[in-house]
Amino acid sequence: NTEHDAAMDVNADDDLTFTGRLDVTSIKQKIDSMANNLADQGGNADGIQTKDIESTFTAKLSFPNELMVPDTPTARLTDNKLFKIKSVTKTGNTVAVTMELINKNYTMFKDLRADVTAVPDILNVDVPGIKVADTVQDDALYTVKGEVSGTFTGTATTSSGNHIRKYNFSWI
Repeated sequence: NTEHDAAMDVNADDDLTFTGRLDVTSIKQKIDSMANNLADQGGNADGIQTKDIESTFTAKLSFPNELMVPDTPTARLTDNKLFKIKSVTKTGNTVAVTMELINKNYTMFKDLRADVTAVPDILNVDVPGIKVADTVQDDALYTVKGEVSGTFTGTATTSSGNHIRKYNFSWI
């Protein structure tokens, strides 16, 4: 939890919950683009059928050595109807939080689109239990680096059945 205009003050042995903020607006834009593209090819986007929809995202948070990560880290995700946490792993001082679509069989594109657009633009991933090392230096600044990658796959078919489109997107 940092400030936009000042660094957060912490002390040795503090127990912190780190919040990573995931901007999902590009996903929303992509789903709108898919709807428009399919509608342009022959019909009503509300009639588009879908199958084999899968999506997974991994947020990797790399902590400096002065911020100690628990051996078995946990994470919480902003309450939403689209994603849930699948796994939380630790490699060195990096925590990888993998999220996947909530187990839902999307047969209609309009249902997927409604769930995607209902998600907040920013999803928070909280990682509790971060400890501040007793070696932390006064007035030193430490940065947690993050990266997000993900995939989206599936098939969409227009209501007329004339156009079938397979999707295989990656986000970095």
